[in-house]
Amino acid sequence: MTDGARRWINAVIFDCDGVLVDSEPLANRLLAEALTAMGWPMDEAESTERFIGLSMPAVDDLVRARLGSGVPDNWVEQYRQVYHSRLSTDITLIPGIEAVIDHVEHLGLKTAIASSGGHAGMAVKLKTTGLWPRFAGRIASSEDVGAGKPDPAVYRHAAAMIGVEPSACIAIEDSPNGVRAGVAAGMIVLGYAATTDKQRLLDAGAAVVFKDMAEVPGLLAAYRLSIGT
Repeated sequence: MTDGARRWINAVIFDCDGVLVDSEPLANRLLAEALTAMGWPMDEAESTERFIGLSMPAVDDLVRARLGSGVPDNWVEQYRQVYHSRLSTDITLIPGIEAVIDHVEHLGLKTAIASSGGHAGMAVKLKTTGLWPRFAGRIASSEDVGAGKPDPAVYRHAAAMIGVEPSACIAIEDSPNGVRAGVAAGMIVLGYAATTDKQRLLDAGAAVVFKDMAEVPGLLAAYRLSIGT
C-alpha cells in the first residue's frame, strides 16, 4: 500500500457525519419525509444515495431544480429545526471512533474536522456525543468557505486551521463527494465503507477502503506515518 514517494503525515482530518457521529440515517430519513411532503416521493435509501456528502445549500438547489417554484422558501430551516430537535435522543458515535481518535492523538498527530454540515448542527452532534472538547477550535464547515464537498475548499481550510499542508494530511471519509474533496485538496483519503458501497469510494479516489474503525491504526501504519516537525 503506497502512493509513491514517502509522505510525511502530520494530521488526520475527519469528516463528521458518518465518520464521527452516526447521524446520517436520521438526517436522510427526515429529509426523505420532508421531500415526500413537498411532492418528491422518496425513502431513506434514495435520500442517502442522492444527497450523502452534500451541503444543505447544494441539496436545496437540487430540490428547487426538481420541484420548481412551489418549494417553500423556509423548507430547509424547518427541516433543520426538526433534525436538531431529534439529535439529542437519536444520535450516537460511530462504533470504534473514540479508539481511533485516541490512537491518532497518541501518535502525536494533529486532528481537525472538515464537513459540509453547518457549525450549529455540528456543535449539537459533537456536544451530545461528548466529542466537542476533542475538536473545539478545529472544526471547518462549508459555511466557512462558501462551498460544500466535492469542492476541496473545506479540507484546505481545515488543514490551514491546524497549520499543516494538505499533502501532509490523511482524511477519513464515508461519501464519494467527501473522498473527491479530500483527493482534490491533495490528501490521502481513507474511505469508510460501513454503509457506502466500497467501489463508489474507490472510484472517487480513496486510497483504500475499510469497514471497521478497528482497521484504521493498521492503515495508518501501512502509510509509514512519520511525525514531522
